[in-house]
Amino acid sequence: VSIRHGGKKLSADKEINGLSLGAVGNGTVIEYVETYCIGDDGFEFFGGSVNTKYLISAFNDDDSFDTDQGWHGKNQFWFGIQEPAAKDSGSEQNGQPNSPDVIFSPASPISNYEVWNATLIGAGMSSTGNDALRIRRDNDCKWLNSVITDFGGVRVRIDDDGTSTPQIENNIFFKYRTGSNEDLGGIYAPASLNFDVDPQLGGVSRTADGTLNPTVQPTSPVYSYARPTTEDGFLTKTAYVGAFGQENWAQDWSALGHGGFFKATTVTSTKSPTVVPVTTASNADGSLATVSFPSVVGTSYKVQSTADFSSWTDETAWVSGTGTTLSYNIAVPGARKIFRVLPR
Repeated sequence: VSIRHGGKKLSADKEINGLSLGAVGNGTVIEYVETYCIGDDGFEFFGGSVNTKYLISAFNDDDSFDTDQGWHGKNQFWFGIQEPAAKDSGSEQNGQPNSPDVIFSPASPISNYEVWNATLIGAGMSSTGNDALRIRRDNDCKWLNSVITDFGGVRVRIDDDGTSTPQIENNIFFKYRTGSNEDLGGIYAPASLNFDVDPQLGGVSRTADGTLNPTVQPTSPVYSYARPTTEDGFLTKTAYVGAFGQENWAQDWSALGHGGFFKATTVTSTKSPTVVPVTTASNADGSLATVSFPSVVGTSYKVQSTADFSSWTDETAWVSGTGTTLSYNIAVPGARKIFRVLPR
């Protein structure tokens, strides 16, 4: 779903977001949704427990992502990009509404949602009022394994330090204004677990010139800093920091894709062979499986697994074919796994 050019102003400081989620539960599936050129926030969560994957918030006038009122969902693969003329924070994160609404602190449930594998591109290092992660009252959110770059404001701002106790770890912060630390380096966003290194994105552009490319190359440092994903039936196992590895899941269906922003070569290819023969062998107690398959030079491969065919989990990153048989030892901790290998 691509939601475009919304955001009617109802009254002062009250506009309609791209997608507002009010007390939505985790039985609702919100995946592959884009908000594009909206007059307010791209996405705003008002309470509830909804989980999301594969969200795009592009060129929206306020925050890319906004949270309120004790929301406690899980999220993975968020992509946000802002432009200098109209923007606020990359993410504004409230546990309770802003004043002048009445505040009851501490009110439950406390916001404790998780965001894994986001890529947030701000409005540029010379922009003003463009904080990356702004966390307000009664918010115990987690931001993990994310790339946050090109913001002119503060990288991490915790307005109610102590009342809000977020966990901000294993993220890359790159291209930022000098002196923008604020709460980055403090107890909730330790410097030892957040890294200043070039993630080597394929290209950053805010015009439809075919050069926006949020994917990375196999040599990118995003593969060096990832925290192991907590596999719980929703989160997908990844070996990288950020919303993208080497394939662009936002390419074909989005306004960014249709409008000519993305680099055309970032689309997933359909190289032959389309089916890869896979052989497996287990050790004596069944806790480890060896997955083997023939490879072709010029084709990349990824091993995935499932228990019941309802969803597939990445067991490896994309690897380049060598012309020989490739083998991987994969843990099978007390449960069956069915394997497949994807080529591209």
